[in-house]
Amino acid sequence: MSILIIGAGEIGRAMEKILKEKPDSSAQIFLWDKNQGKVPGQKPLEEIASPADFIFLCIPSFAVEEFLATMKPLLNPEMIIISLSKGIGDSGKTMAEILGDNLSAGFFGLLCGPMLAEEIMLGKKAFAVLAIENEKNYEKAARLFSGTRLQIFQSSDIKGAAIASVLKNIYSVLFGICDGLNAGSNFKGRLLVEILKEMKKIILFFGGQPETAEGLAGLGDFFATATSAYSKNYQSGLEIANLKSKTQNLKPNLTGEGIMSFNNFKKRLGDEINKFPLLKILDKILSDPAKADLFLKELA
Repeated sequence: MSILIIGAGEIGRAMEKILKEKPDSSAQIFLWDKNQGKVPGQKPLEEIASPADFIFLCIPSFAVEEFLATMKPLLNPEMIIISLSKGIGDSGKTMAEILGDNLSAGFFGLLCGPMLAEEIMLGKKAFAVLAIENEKNYEKAARLFSGTRLQIFQSSDIKGAAIASVLKNIYSVLFGICDGLNAGSNFKGRLLVEILKEMKKIILFFGGQPETAEGLAGLGDFFATATSAYSKNYQSGLEIANLKSKTQNLKPNLTGEGIMSFNNFKKRLGDEINKFPLLKILDKILSDPAKADLFLKELA
């Protein structure tokens, strides 16, 4: 068996570690990154892509669409491509839509759940759903991860998983803002309830199954991302909150999929954003961080 991991960032390295620790595995695992310096001695993509049984996409969401377009000639129809990217492309398309435009149905999936790369590298367990249409291909993936520290569960709701993965990052920014403003656990408890309700509505709006919001791709991944000091989305929220006493026109240097995805998601929704109060509140905060505490009071 041959496995190719695209992207040598934190999650790519974490996936490599998980698979290399699998007992009695004879699989060949290749890591490839556009920055060759990250993978000393890496083989040419043309040599390692076509023979791969599994390809894991561990690259930022904004890069997936362009990468798949250039990679198409190297793919074979039997390989299983699994994306760990959790965001929305510059085109406004979800990962499910981007993969569906470029790959055969049933041969691609989304791996979504609480999988903080830093915890994986420390030897801790991780959990995810694999959203994929083809039952046999799910079983192949389940065998691949059997005996590893990543426990996976099956889901056929690719649309719902893709949206949940976007929203969990976006809502984690709100949790960071709450902590930065010392809103308290009681307030976050109320916010959590509203987040779950709104996540269900948005998933349904995009054609997914609302119950996906209650599982690992939704609530599970959100909790890990919104409460971990490792999370860039949570840290972005803290940074926004720290601007409340500074000048109104000061823009934060924000990182993380949450902020980047929100801007693309906002464009995709257009006027429909007004149907989703929490997204609207975050939009106001990002437009005027100095008044974050005032906008949060709209939830009360």
